Amino acid sequence: GLGEGDEVLRIYQNPQDRAELVAIVQEHGSVRNHEMRLIGAGGRLRDFLVSFLPMEHDGEQGLMGFLLDITDRKDAERAVAAERQALQAMLDSSPVGIGFSTAGVMHYTNPRFEQLFGVRSGDDAGRLYQSEDERARYKSMGFGADIPVTLVGADGRPVETLTTILPFNLAGREGVLSWRIDVTQQMEAEKAIRRAKQLAEDAAQQPQTIFEAAEIGIVLLKNRVVVRSNSAFDRIFGHERHGMDGRTTREWYASNEAHQALGDAYAQLACGETHYRELRLVRKDGETFYARLSGRAIDPADLSQGAVWLVEDISKRMALQAQLQVALEAAADAAPAKSAILA
Repeated sequence: GLGEGDEVLRIYQNPQDRAELVAIVQEHGSVRNHEMRLIGAGGRLRDFLVSFLPMEHDGEQGLMGFLLDITDRKDAERAVAAERQALQAMLDSSPVGIGFSTAGVMHYTNPRFEQLFGVRSGDDAGRLYQSEDERARYKSMGFGADIPVTLVGADGRPVETLTTILPFNLAGREGVLSWRIDVTQQMEAEKAIRRAKQLAEDAAQQPQTIFEAAEIGIVLLKNRVVVRSNSAFDRIFGHERHGMDGRTTREWYASNEAHQALGDAYAQLACGETHYRELRLVRKDGETFYARLSGRAIDPADLSQGAVWLVEDISKRMALQAQLQVALEAAADAAPAKSAILA
């Protein structure tokens, strides 16, 4: 956009730029391949490779200029530089530790890598490992992705990582590029979950263990049908394990009348009270025995949820009471006779 007779200063973004060029020519005799930005046609700034040589024209000293438009090249360079800057910003702000090493020496580490392991460019990569044996073991695994690796943290404590290791050429230097994702907290959380799960399983087993170990019969009834019971309950009635499951309590009684007589207990259960009763029941083989029953509803407001009953075989106790009663009666009968003899 500059023709013969036009003011040369028009092409300079800053008039001082021309003064700088003149100073260089005066000092060195010429300017060769000097990069600068000038105002091109249409007023757009463009990049030029500028050379100026002193010359005489019509008896006057001046400068002959040679301008090579390198705008496209510079635009490409600026684009590459911007991409490189953006990539560097991504690496610097990455939550993943990234490092590059050659021959066992770190040549690049991003901030996260340094934060995790306290290892920087120029440091021995062996500092990452708990021992030389560990280093050799992991090295023998070769390249790969998401490899579980335990490394030494900046504070000396173990850091659990998922590591990806790849061969890489950085600025003509062959080496190893590694991504280190810190999964220490995740693994600790998983361990805590596993421990909690185990504790929960152990706790869940304890009631079952107590349930089965009890010497007294324990049974869950719904609508007077056995839903679940322990071993002592089956043993009391002479059944194999779970032999009473799904069967009605009618089998416990010698008659329908005896079975129906216990029905009034459910009015007491509906009030949230515990019902107690001692009565004769029937074993599988037909033998009768004395039992003590005590029951309580799971939800007094909804008896369909069932009731838990304890069944205790008190036959021996009742037999001892009977023997004691006989002995007492015998003693009472013998007392008048003894008094007569003494008289």
